[in-house]
Amino acid sequence: EGPPRLDKAYDINRRTTGDSFNLPVNMELMQANALKQASAFPPNFIHSIDSTHMYMTALEACRQGITFAGVHDSFWTLPADVDTLRAIIPQQFVVLHRQPLLERLRE
Repeated sequence: EGPPRLDKAYDINRRTTGDSFNLPVNMELMQANALKQASAFPPNFIHSIDSTHMYMTALEACRQGITFAGVHDSFWTLPADVDTLRAIIPQQFVVLHRQPLLERLRE
């Protein structure tokens, strides 16, 4: 079960208003659930790979001097740059997935 958790309270100070208050926290409720953590890992790992792909695409777009914006799995650019971005996206996907991602994770 792990070590026992004690209840704590945190003093919070708001920078904007100067107000302060005490936030009690029941640490027992904050115990890690190993089953939930294990089941959450795969989608979070895939999300991290997707976000890495977007980041790599953004870097390459910047190197090529084109405008880039994106949210989650949506990649945007100006109409004049669509063909360039359309080439960058799969190129960066291949660059990313040629790396030994699972082997690095295991290490």
